[in-house]
Amino acid sequence: MILNKKKIIRFIFFSILVFSYLNAVLRVSPESKFTLFRILIPLIFIYTLFDSFYQFRKFYIILLALLIYGFINSVFISKWHSFNFAYFLHYATLLLLFFLVKVYSNKFGFDVFYKHLKQFYIFMVFMGFIQILTKIPWPNVELRDSPNIFFSVENDYAAALGVFIPFLIIDKTGNKYINWLIAFAGFYLIIIAEARIAMISIIFFLFLILWDRFKIIGSMIFILFLNIGYNVLNEINLGGNNFFELFIDPFNHIVNLEPYNIGGSIYDRTDALINGIIAYKETFGFGIGPGNTSANLFKDPEYHLATAESMHNFFAQVIVEYGWLMIVGFFFIFFYIKKIRSNAILENNNAFKYYIFSVILTSLSQSEGLFSNYFFFVTVYFSIYYFNIKYTEFK
Repeated sequence: MILNKKKIIRFIFFSILVFSYLNAVLRVSPESKFTLFRILIPLIFIYTLFDSFYQFRKFYIILLALLIYGFINSVFISKWHSFNFAYFLHYATLLLLFFLVKVYSNKFGFDVFYKHLKQFYIFMVFMGFIQILTKIPWPNVELRDSPNIFFSVENDYAAALGVFIPFLIIDKTGNKYINWLIAFAGFYLIIIAEARIAMISIIFFLFLILWDRFKIIGSMIFILFLNIGYNVLNEINLGGNNFFELFIDPFNHIVNLEPYNIGGSIYDRTDALINGIIAYKETFGFGIGPGNTSANLFKDPEYHLATAESMHNFFAQVIVEYGWLMIVGFFFIFFYIKKIRSNAILENNNAFKYYIFSVILTSLSQSEGLFSNYFFFVTVYFSIYYFNIKYTEFK
């Protein structure tokens, strides 16, 4: 009876995660803010109160801190004096998912959780090729020029693929040739989607792993890659026409806080970061409040973006909106991960560092679904534990 109950709970849990991944399509209409997953969130809250309150106690403490701090800096510190409760719920959802992954990956086993993510990744790859062949859109999302399956835009789809591919590169639990095949299939879809930032992040991860494992040979390969990468980046157009305009010039604009105001993928991302920093400084580092980047900042004529309407940078956005509280939170996360690593038997001490670097790059490729690409976040949360245990435990 206990075994059956555990199986039922496991089925319900992973079903809810799948509902979250399909968040953009499991709604009444494209305009509706009520999705199946979001309707279930209150029930999940209630379940954690009665079933696992002790394990989720830190979640409720942090959630209360986010609510109080977000209300204060929105109403009393930011110049717009308005608290966006609907956007605060995005933060609450991501925090809830973090604790759900933490608690239930331990409860069900890391191998079970990894299998779930891998199967859904394969499903996304398969659906991507099906959409290329059939051109059939999913409900409630617009069919794009590149495959986007059940994501609003192809960049969000590419980010979801890109965040899991590094797992397949170092996975030792299955057939390595099959792992590399499905990794390449996902990478090919990212190329088709023209999500160049996600593509670059995967290439960097791969070559950093080679560099780490093969030392001198790896260093030579890495130098060769940098040379090839430099030439390739000089040929592609992401807003800038060459390597200088793609990386060096935006960095100079950020340092000097000088927006471009001309539009374009890279330029708008740069302007969003610059305008966010300016607004952040005006609050003395306390932040402008949850959701105020999209709801108010970029609608202000002074900070308006030429073609975009959102930050396009998750890490920058959470700091701009939550200020000192989020900076302290990142420090706690850093030491939390460091504690896990110190208690683990690691086969590759640098794999997780390379992965986080890859995640930061990949996150820059997201656009409309920045806070609702739940497969992206669940995978990142799981990586904290996956990369810090002995791989043989998965066999």
